[in-house]
Amino acid sequence: MKNLEKLFVKKKMNNYEKAIALEVKHKRQPQQEMNELERDMKYQLKVGKANTESKIGMKKDMIQSSDESIKLYENEQKSL
Repeated sequence: MKNLEKLFVKKKMNNYEKAIALEVKHKRQPQQEMNELERDMKYQLKVGKANTESKIGMKKDMIQSSDESIKLYENEQKSL
């Protein structure tokens, strides 16, 4: 029975590692897009800046969501 439990925990640990890696990957793209938007915003007029700031806010929300998911997966992994 202990071997079965060890296998279960090992498989769960691997799944959490994969989930964390996926969240990190998903986080990277909005971060890059947000950086590009911030660079572009320097050359925009006020109307364009407001639109860009809105897009940046959405990217920050996506990044924060990924961070929270990563923390959740890490905590779950530690509890095993």
